[in-house]
Amino acid sequence: MYLVASKLLSPYLGMLSGCAILIDYVLTIAISIASGVDAILSFLPMSWQTFKLGFAFFVIMVIILLNLRGIKESVLSLVPIFTLFVITHAIVIIYAFFIHLTSIPTVVNSTITDVHSITSEMGFAGLLFIILHSYSMGAGTYTGIEAVSNAVPVLREPKVHTAKRTMHLMAISLAFMAAGLLFAYIFYNVVHEPGKTLNAILFGNVAKSWGTFGDYFVVATLISEAGLLFVATQTGFLDGPRVLANIALDRWVPTKFATLSNRFVTQNGILMMGISASNHGLSYSWICRTLGNTL
Repeated sequence: MYLVASKLLSPYLGMLSGCAILIDYVLTIAISIASGVDAILSFLPMSWQTFKLGFAFFVIMVIILLNLRGIKESVLSLVPIFTLFVITHAIVIIYAFFIHLTSIPTVVNSTITDVHSITSEMGFAGLLFIILHSYSMGAGTYTGIEAVSNAVPVLREPKVHTAKRTMHLMAISLAFMAAGLLFAYIFYNVVHEPGKTLNAILFGNVAKSWGTFGDYFVVATLISEAGLLFVATQTGFLDGPRVLANIALDRWVPTKFATLSNRFVTQNGILMMGISASNHGLSYSWICRTLGNTL
């Protein structure tokens, strides 16, 4: 994005787009780690919630150290967890649909009724605002698309075909997971519970009749979910320093951000992304606590 904007539009617009994508990568790291920690703490006692901030800080420090040692080791170590995530979530979605197969027409009719009700109360503009707001909450998905685009030069030949195939797999898997989980929320009437994510509540409702195996299944699913979210931080740690290095080569920031360490990684860029994400997480936590105490 930075290189395209700089070459096709102007260096100033390129710098602006580069800063924007850097902020996006920092937020990707911070939010992914915070969400992963929430997933893990969902199956632990409520008293453990007091350690949330410290745990998140510990995780981000570990991932920073892994990236400073080299990108390859930090990614491959989490691939099995990603596989477990796909299998466990697919089981939950398929099981929820199978058990509530006869409820699908009712859910569809109820959804249509709710849409008409919202439209009559708030108008079409209100409904559109709700949809756009919900859509923006998941806009971080575009970070993954950006990562694939940036990685085209290092993909397997034929590079363009491999990139297109990757995009198709991302679209199909995301659509299946997002739509499946949303339907499952409706099937099991999932509502917020303190100290738990919505997925944790859903998995608990699905597996509560499975006995001891169900408890282990929920724990494994949440751990795999946290692992995937920690993998998502790699988007920021891989592409963030790369964008920063390009900006440094154009002298918008100090050139030391483009310098490779003896591990052939942009050490200064990795540290900047990690420290910035940590500061964002600390600030966000402080704001939430302040507002909570005020309200």
